[in-house]
Amino acid sequence: MATTEPAPDLTYRPMAHVDLDAVVRMYDDAGWGPMPRETLQQWFFSGGAHGGPLVMAAVQPDGSVVGMIVLYPREVQLFERVGVACRMAGAVLAPHVRWSARADAADTSTADDFTGPLIDMLRASDEHVEARGWELMFALPHPRLAGRVTRALEGNVPMTAKLTQCSFPGVRIDFADAPAGDIPLEVGERAAPFPPEYDTLWERARVNLGIECAAMRSAEALTLFRGRDLTLECRDPRRGDLVGYASFASEENSKLMDVLAVDRETFEPVVKSATNWLRARVMETGIRSASAFAHPRYRDALVAAGAVEIDWPFSFLVRSRAAQDRAELDADRWYVTTGD
Repeated sequence: MATTEPAPDLTYRPMAHVDLDAVVRMYDDAGWGPMPRETLQQWFFSGGAHGGPLVMAAVQPDGSVVGMIVLYPREVQLFERVGVACRMAGAVLAPHVRWSARADAADTSTADDFTGPLIDMLRASDEHVEARGWELMFALPHPRLAGRVTRALEGNVPMTAKLTQCSFPGVRIDFADAPAGDIPLEVGERAAPFPPEYDTLWERARVNLGIECAAMRSAEALTLFRGRDLTLECRDPRRGDLVGYASFASEENSKLMDVLAVDRETFEPVVKSATNWLRARVMETGIRSASAFAHPRYRDALVAAGAVEIDWPFSFLVRSRAAQDRAELDADRWYVTTGD
């Protein structure tokens, strides 16, 4: 619950191993628990590509941790080159330091009305992000939170050279309450590691779909980020070529984490084949529905598969400290899916 009382004096620093017990409690407070301490240790301190995640902590004067935000490194396609960005996620604050009730004020409020521990953690992360060579930061917050973050960071001009956002509606596809229809493509489950033909699919899709900027969808990236999902690969039934895939979180009320097709004409058959495959296997997979946000690139394919709009909006936010006004900082130029 938010409070109108000012937050206690806080300092901000990268998380240490000794902070993990406090983080376990915050995950419980946020409704994400129970989360084993060993799992968080593996997530936050196991290293990996580009040094592993940066976890910023908000610390009270007595040394207790009352907030955190996680920045995960992601390789990103930036037109014809590959760079490293960081994905903002896992923002948690203890109840007594959450946003003031002023955060629900009208849009006429100044940026100062929206300062708080979350923004301060982001600002404190800047020097660490820069030291790691991560050139962009992106996030997928609720539009309301995106507005608060945007206003607050824009009030800190020396540290924010560029910040843009765009928004998408949320949709849901039901599998349990709709009959399975036609499956025009050959569908099969794909477990990690993903083979090199996914690199070929990504390169062909980038060209055919005109994808300018996106989180990488190479075989290596999919193995790292989609390994725990149910990925359904779709092939041309005559030639056997890989023409697309759809990845779903393995839970009853699932999310469409990622979707890709080799070209615009193939998006609808890919989504139709994957969703009808799931409709025919509800008892086997346990997946009864899937939510996603409707990016313009594949919105029509989702609707054709029976997706209906729900109250689950998303914003995509891109931020950089770089001085120059770069094309990759235009949020509208990014291909984005729910799992990014």
